[in-house]
Amino acid sequence: MPTEFDGSRLRSAIDDSGKGVTGVHKETGISREQLYKYMRGEDIPSADKLASIAYVTSKPMPYFFAESASSMTHPGGASDRPA
Repeated sequence: MPTEFDGSRLRSAIDDSGKGVTGVHKETGISREQLYKYMRGEDIPSADKLASIAYVTSKPMPYFFAESASSMTHPGGASDRPA
């Protein structure tokens, strides 16, 4: 399950949308400076701001979160076997 906001995924979503930071800024009302802070990991968007970004970039909200290392292991995988 996703656990941590990932600013690089925000950058990818903005790039994939073809709208650029300025376009996302205009459609969401979130300042360009604030979007850059989110992308650099200096700040985390609130749920309502993230919902706006997700809508404008056509990405689901979970897209913007990185998976923790523990959630990336699969049952029965090598990391689950006793040593």
